[in-house]
Amino acid sequence: MAEIRYKIRFWNWDNENECYSVNTEVFTDRNAAERRFDGCDVTAAIPFIQLLKEKVANGCIIDEATIKERKQQEATVFEAITKDKPTLAGFLRSLPVLEAPWDDAFHKQYCAECAADNCDVCPNEAFRSNPEWWLSLDAEGAEL
Repeated sequence: MAEIRYKIRFWNWDNENECYSVNTEVFTDRNAAERRFDGCDVTAAIPFIQLLKEKVANGCIIDEATIKERKQQEATVFEAITKDKPTLAGFLRSLPVLEAPWDDAFHKQYCAECAADNCDVCPNEAFRSNPEWWLSLDAEGAEL
């Protein structure tokens, strides 16, 4: 006599060996399997998850069907350059512009009150031409 069971396959990506391995959880109750599947998110380490229905007879799988699957979506360019402040700052820094909003903000905040005669030895050099510093400013009142 055949029995029905449900299986969740977690496809794990191994960066070191550049290959996949699979971990499996087996359920006899479809609702329990679906709850478990719905509670799982894909990640870089587990980029693919499947919920399967199997028909088993005499210990052998005689039929298998995919019920649901979830794949990690490739990042868009926007998602890639805005993943964190240093990445976005690096992208902004790479743009070939003569004057950028972070330059204007730097001049207003530091140069207006500065008594230095030579800008080549600026005491605030860490903030000059630095979009990461500008990204840390409060948006309210900032010129965008």
